[in-house]
Amino acid sequence: MLLGICASLLLASPASAAFTAPELFVRLQRADITHEPASDWMPLAAAPRLDYIGGFQIGYRLQPTGVNGNFQTAALSITGVPDGQPTQPSNTPPYCVGKNGTEGTITPVGSEIQFEGDGTYSFSVSLGNTTGTGCVGGPATTAASFTVDVHVAPQLAGEPLAFRAKPLPGDPFVGIRAADPPGGYGDNSCALDATVQPDGSVTGQRVVPDDPEPPRQTVITFPEPGNWACVSRGVVEGVNDSFERTFLGTPWSAPLRFEVHSDFRRVRTTIIGPRKTRPTFDVKAEFPSASAGGKATLKFVRFVRCRRSGYLFKKVANYKGAFDAKGHAKFRVKRPRKTPLGYYAATVSFRGTHFVRAGTDPSLILLAATKRAIKFVKPRNYPRC
Repeated sequence: MLLGICASLLLASPASAAFTAPELFVRLQRADITHEPASDWMPLAAAPRLDYIGGFQIGYRLQPTGVNGNFQTAALSITGVPDGQPTQPSNTPPYCVGKNGTEGTITPVGSEIQFEGDGTYSFSVSLGNTTGTGCVGGPATTAASFTVDVHVAPQLAGEPLAFRAKPLPGDPFVGIRAADPPGGYGDNSCALDATVQPDGSVTGQRVVPDDPEPPRQTVITFPEPGNWACVSRGVVEGVNDSFERTFLGTPWSAPLRFEVHSDFRRVRTTIIGPRKTRPTFDVKAEFPSASAGGKATLKFVRFVRCRRSGYLFKKVANYKGAFDAKGHAKFRVKRPRKTPLGYYAATVSFRGTHFVRAGTDPSLILLAATKRAIKFVKPRNYPRC
């Protein structure tokens, strides 16, 4: 402040030079904690088009003032942003800040302009010889603009499954990701049976990731099979008008639509009438609507003995069934009658539907039968091999 007051007194002398409309420049700024320059100065005379979302620093070429240190003041005024409502609290209101330096040197003016979406950013820079707001809007003022044009698109890698029974060799990335735009991060959102919102985001029966906080750079979990759509954008961290942390982003991309399938898996098995001669095994599929109409086989086997590779079973019988609209398949089996106790197991094989692939449920149904009933057995109580 003392420097500014002393310089203002010096500028008030008859030796002060008249200012002309300043020559303006822009450079890219990192949006991380360093806020360091990310490019050289670029002239604004040609209204450049920039592929960058980190932030932007405006500069001007110092003019001669005829006073010690070549002191002068400059102010940056933001006049337009893509959404029409500038969120630039560090530059509101514009303020005349003192500058010292060699004539012809390019020096920053005002605070960094933060990214506010794709489109045109317009502003003006005013020069003067007073601090406060005295230099704003004077005759030594130049208006300029630049345009930001950044696009981010989702990329599908591999074939996502809602449930994968066997891991892929090498554990490759499978899912949705978007390349980080220059200066920022990719952000993705996906929805099942998606509807595109007016702002370009998607909503639907399920939305992933669950975390609303960007950046969500990848999506690897699709909790249900079906028709999915994903959109992407670029985001960068900034501040709102209250200087609170927020994220600012590019427009959402066009939706990428694809199908997610699943391997078969049961979630529950119930024995109806375990003491009956013909008890019913009620098997529920993990994804009822996607499994509806699919045919299945319950394979019933008897434990014989252990061997090096695991259990040795002997086939007892196969029973056919189909999954209904609620995801249930019922198999009426002939109950084995053992004295005092016999160990059995069952597997459920699925023939497939459009969204659920053919295959066998990866978990054995462990059973024990006596002369009076059949029941489930916990793994710790089953013969160990």
